[in-house]
Amino acid sequence: MGPPQNIHLLWVEEDGVYRANTEFGSATIAETRANKSRYSFGVSDCYKAWIEHSTGVLLKAPGEFATFENAEDWLINKLGLLFDPSINESHLDEIRYTLNICKHLLPDSAEIYHYLRLDHLVHELEIVLP
Repeated sequence: MGPPQNIHLLWVEEDGVYRANTEFGSATIAETRANKSRYSFGVSDCYKAWIEHSTGVLLKAPGEFATFENAEDWLINKLGLLFDPSINESHLDEIRYTLNICKHLLPDSAEIYHYLRLDHLVHELEIVLP
């Protein structure tokens, strides 16, 4: 099964935080209002974006966005990549996200070696897929 042709996010806003449910967790855009006064120049609102799995694992945008639309575009792109099971350098963030979810889904009774193996796998992928 591949990604849907068009990913549409249905946003619910509460106190400047926009959330949309997806197959990969909650897509979130948080608006940070600039402290504007009549003496400020070049100060504008910004937006942070991330995907949060129900385990609490986050896939965060590397920085802030100047517009809501730019943040939404980043989320839609990441969701499209999460649908793709490929293992290559362009999917490293998504692979790390999946492996971190796996670590969080391990039961408390799991041997430490399972956690270490997942950490080692992430490390090796970062070396092999620069």
